[in-house]
Amino acid sequence: MRDSQSTSDASPMSDLVTRYIMGDIRETHWSRFMDILDSNTLKGADREAFAAFFSDCLNEIGDGDIFLPIVTEAQDVAGSGRKAA
Repeated sequence: MRDSQSTSDASPMSDLVTRYIMGDIRETHWSRFMDILDSNTLKGADREAFAAFFSDCLNEIGDGDIFLPIVTEAQDVAGSGRKAA
């Protein structure tokens, strides 16, 4: 496992895939992240923003204490954001 923070210039999504393959992301966290992406709850820029959020969480707190929303929570947040825009 990697102990240092990601310093890649790649997109947040590419960086997350690399970190997952290297073993830096727990399977439970990766599964929840992918559940949200697979649900089509988030589109385009929202998907990249969510990937950046997840990557930032990993960089700031590490994989141990991250809380990712379940699909229905992500749908609520995405819906609220679209209404506010």
